[in-house]
Amino acid sequence: MCEYTLFQNILNCISINRANYAKIGSIELHLVNNKTHRGNMTFYVISDGSKKAVYACCDVKPFVPNELYYDADVLIIGLVSDDGILKDGSSLDSAPFRDDMFTLDEMLELKRTYRIKRIVITHIDEYWGKSYAYYRELEKMTKNFLNWLCAMDIVL
Repeated sequence: MCEYTLFQNILNCISINRANYAKIGSIELHLVNNKTHRGNMTFYVISDGSKKAVYACCDVKPFVPNELYYDADVLIIGLVSDDGILKDGSSLDSAPFRDDMFTLDEMLELKRTYRIKRIVITHIDEYWGKSYAYYRELEKMTKNFLNWLCAMDIVL
């Protein structure tokens, strides 16, 4: 059941209450509860015809399995460590939030398991303190499957 918000006419927003699915024109939106130790986090599976995107915005680990993730064109996800080294030089292995973050190897495993075509990693500058040039070089090395972004404009 979709309920239009007070701002619907201004921002064209909708509010979804007591539902995990909405359809707006040809676009389907599935809301998936990724219940973690921090509470309930919602992941979004957005599809239009044969195109599908999964947006896992916050508190992504553990990544609770769901059939909707299979064969997505793109997984947009945050909280991924590129090499496990934090900006202060310490190792992710000893960081208190280690269990909340994915490594590149874990991302590749998710990609294989769910047959995801491309992964876009967001919120990269918040933890690592590495330069934009560093991530551009890393993106070149992983361009067939991985993109690192600080901003998003993705066309499927």
